Amino acid sequence: MKIDAGSDIGRVRETNQDYVNYVVLGENEFFCVLCDGMGGHRAGEVASSLCGEDLIKSFPKHPPFFTDADIKAYFVEILEHANHIIKHEANGNQAYDGMGTTAVIAYVVDENIYISHVGDSRAYIFCNHQLIQITEDDTLVNDLVKKGYLTANQAKNHPKKNILSQAVGVTTPLNISFHKYSGDFDALLLCSDGLYNSLNNDEIVEILELTTNVKEKTSTMLQQARMLGGYDNISVLLVEGAEVNE
Repeated sequence: MKIDAGSDIGRVRETNQDYVNYVVLGENEFFCVLCDGMGGHRAGEVASSLCGEDLIKSFPKHPPFFTDADIKAYFVEILEHANHIIKHEANGNQAYDGMGTTAVIAYVVDENIYISHVGDSRAYIFCNHQLIQITEDDTLVNDLVKKGYLTANQAKNHPKKNILSQAVGVTTPLNISFHKYSGDFDALLLCSDGLYNSLNNDEIVEILELTTNVKEKTSTMLQQARMLGGYDNISVLLVEGAEVNE
């Protein structure tokens, strides 16, 4: 397996409020984190950094995992810990009041991928030329779609499509998703909304199917998203499965 991550400020924002990082835990074992902060001044940048760095620090200290339920419970524990840290920081500084962040995390171990998220940063699995969205956006508009008040097409151009229904540092308790994918996969993609609002699925697939290596694919994704959109920060984390030829 190969892994790479990158971030671009985009063409509009003055600061990059995204955070993306990973820890290599073994030959085919990674813990991956991507956060997209929100808040005035530099508060979003602070929130995403606090959350991301706390998750990266916490996960390698995990107790032994005997079941999938153990992994789910630990994901909840570390995300709620990050939630507490951001709230504590915001309570001590008026400039940080209301700051928060999305978070999407993935634990990859051999052919198993465990994913949790809060907010609208996404996880996709790419397999057999298909890009499968694993996470569901925690947005007010997506909630309206699920309840039948809006169609998916109406949601795409809705003026409030970016308003989150929950965020780390804002919501208590968090409603944390948990997904498991097992089997062969070509790639795992984590990304902020700056990517999927700039590139459609076909454009992302076209890049994932290039014969270049994982670093070049990450770089191409960021460059294309900046060129075709770039209205927000853009962050990408890509894990290529063992079956992918480089």
